[in-house]
Amino acid sequence: MSFYHLRQDHLRYVLATFPAASLIAALGFWWLMDSVFRNHWWPKIISVLVVGAYLLRIDIRIHPYYLNYYNELIGGPKQVAAKNLFALGFYGEGIKEATEYVNRTAADGSIVHYEVIPDDAPYLDRSRLIRYDAARDANRGFDYLIYNANAWRDEKKRAMIERLVPDLEQVYSVKTDGAEFVWIYRRLK
Repeated sequence: MSFYHLRQDHLRYVLATFPAASLIAALGFWWLMDSVFRNHWWPKIISVLVVGAYLLRIDIRIHPYYLNYYNELIGGPKQVAAKNLFALGFYGEGIKEATEYVNRTAADGSIVHYEVIPDDAPYLDRSRLIRYDAARDANRGFDYLIYNANAWRDEKKRAMIERLVPDLEQVYSVKTDGAEFVWIYRRLK
C-alpha cells in the first residue's frame, strides 16, 4: 500500500499501519520489562497496567473524536486549536453532534445555516427544520448558524462568519479534550 501511486485523504493510508506498529511497540515494551525485571512478574504487570491506564485516560478524554488526538508534547488538542497548529475536525467530526443539538432545541420551521467543511448536513431533521439556502432564504435570514474549524480556516468562509456572528449568540460548541472545533450560534431575538 505504501508504494501505491495515488495519494488522497491523508490519514487513511497511515491508519493501516497502526495495528502493526502497536504490536511492535507492545512486544518491545514487554521485551524491555522482561530484560529489566527478569525474575519478577509483578513489576511487568504493574507497568502494563500503568501504560494501559494512561491509554484509557487519553481515550476517555478525546471520546468520540479519536481522529482529533494530538500528543501532550505539543499541548494536546487544546493547544493545537489555540495556536492553529493542525486541523481539528478535518473529516467533519462534530457536525453530527452539533446538528443533533439543533434538532433537539430548535423550534419547528427554524432555518439552519451551515458554514462547514465538508459541506454536508445529513443529520438535520428535515421534517421539522429547513437548511438555509441563500437564494431562497436571503430575505428571511436564518435562525441558527453551525460552523466548524475547517470553515474558520477558509478565508472566504471566515469573512462570512465574522460578518454574521455579531448578530448571533453562541449556544453550544463541540469539544474534544477542551478544544472547541464546531460552534452553534442562534440569532438574537
